[in-house]
Amino acid sequence: MAFGVFIAFSPLYGLQSVLIALGCALFRLNFAVAFLGAQISIPPVYTLVVASELVMGAWLLDRELSMNGDWLSLGREHMLSWVVGSVVVGGAIALICAFLWYVLLIRKQKKVSAL
Repeated sequence: MAFGVFIAFSPLYGLQSVLIALGCALFRLNFAVAFLGAQISIPPVYTLVVASELVMGAWLLDRELSMNGDWLSLGREHMLSWVVGSVVVGGAIALICAFLWYVLLIRKQKKVSAL
């Protein structure tokens, strides 16, 4: 689950399924669960995700987030901030999701063993 969430926060939006498949094969993870975690990046949520990643990346790199209206220069100007922010924000959210997933599995296991 956490791997899928981490990939969902990557700037490689169109390649998420491919990255999840490769990562699951490499690390022997459950593809269905990782793919489920990646579904956090639906378009309405992804807008907030990108904004938080840009802000975090700019803050960590001590850069100013300027919006001059030229979309092509904005991409080049803020790409490093986006990548750095995606690793930090994605890693933090993935850790939170991993903890919540673990708690959920423990509770489910306790209910099954109580029967």
